[in-house]
Amino acid sequence: MAVQVEKISQAKTRLTLTVDAATVNAEKEKTLKTLRREARVPGFRPGKAPIEMIKRRYKSYLDDEVKRNLLGELLPKAIENEKIKTLGRPELEKEELAENGDLVVVAVMDTWPEVQLGEYKGMEIKREKVVVLPAAVDGRLEHLRQQHVTFSPVIDRDVAANGDTVEIEYEGKKNGAPFKGGSSKDFKLELGSGTFIPGFEEGVTGMKVGETKDLPLTFPEMRGRKDLSNQPVTFTVTLKAIMKRELPALDDDFAKDTGLADTLDALKQTIRSEIEKSEESRTQRNARRAVLAKLVELHPIEPPQRMVDDQIAHQVRRRKIDLAMAGAQLGDDPAIDERLKGIVAADARQEVQAYFIFQAIAEKEGIAITDQDLEMKYVELAAQQGRPVEEISAYYQKENYVEYLKDSMLDDKVVEFLLANARIVWEDPVVHDHEHNHDHEHEHDHEHEHEHEHEHGEEGHE
Repeated sequence: MAVQVEKISQAKTRLTLTVDAATVNAEKEKTLKTLRREARVPGFRPGKAPIEMIKRRYKSYLDDEVKRNLLGELLPKAIENEKIKTLGRPELEKEELAENGDLVVVAVMDTWPEVQLGEYKGMEIKREKVVVLPAAVDGRLEHLRQQHVTFSPVIDRDVAANGDTVEIEYEGKKNGAPFKGGSSKDFKLELGSGTFIPGFEEGVTGMKVGETKDLPLTFPEMRGRKDLSNQPVTFTVTLKAIMKRELPALDDDFAKDTGLADTLDALKQTIRSEIEKSEESRTQRNARRAVLAKLVELHPIEPPQRMVDDQIAHQVRRRKIDLAMAGAQLGDDPAIDERLKGIVAADARQEVQAYFIFQAIAEKEGIAITDQDLEMKYVELAAQQGRPVEEISAYYQKENYVEYLKDSMLDDKVVEFLLANARIVWEDPVVHDHEHNHDHEHEHDHEHEHEHEHEHGEEGHE
């Protein structure tokens, strides 16, 4: 058996395996004997047909079996002997029996890129200080207050004006037939908010309480509602009431109503602690990104494209889930996937590059995930999800996710090590809008630049 190895790139290797004719013939004889015992040949009892007849009759099958048997045994052995660290299954470029009887196999495989570690301690990493500004607490408090708003009918006037909150009943029809999601009995709408499709709120403005009116409109183009996009529709609207918004007073009673604290001061402290925790998570994610960028800059490696493609697909799935949770109607438009792939491609490539660098650092520094670490992680996940530890552990084992979890934990350990050995440059924090963003904190390894396309096809909303 002769083996030739060619490094195509840092992450791809070609192996040419030549199995000599003697070995091929020995395997052929062995396979032929088995085949002769089992083959059904008209006019002969099993195992009694002439060898030459079996060879002619089953030549193609015999050649395929010989190649399959030798490949299954000798290709893994050659890869092991050459100490090639593969990623995934090899792809066969060639497998043929030569005229001289040799079997020639050419396999191309993604391989573990070699990382020549340079300096990774003492890297300069910029980090934001975690500071909770009073304005952030006030903004979160006001957000809670808006969630507890109440409405009461206005009795001193009956004509709706721009800026009013009104209660309406409506039904949308296309070609005289109601369409899905186009009706409501008691919807509260702020006129001028742009919540509904163009022309709807303008049509309600000026209506009197108790009045019913038909609004002929054109539905805008929406990916989530291809059945209605650019189509004429008619909404029959009844103005039921003009409502007055009443915000609760910021006092101890309001704090109790939120269910978060018994006093206003305690509520403010709870909010402050939540913001501080989310800011620590956010700045930690940013620090991780800074570590990744610096490591890849110092250790440029070519990652296996298959792993990059898998990471891109993974990140696109996560983005789409986040967008759907934020209210975007994505439908099945393939253009969305292509746009998201473009957004995440560089980040995905960097994640894969960093994976191999992290593994090299972990090996050199003796950083590893112990069984105790894994058990503690199960406990942590169980507490977060409110489920038994045994259930969490069983799930990861059943789904074969344990190694993925350990890789993620090792990633965290290496980042922690690198940050502990970095030169940290502390910077003043960037002011963030916690009033609106606090409900969208993610446990992802990166923050998403969401394209919040709130194109609600339901209920006539835009």
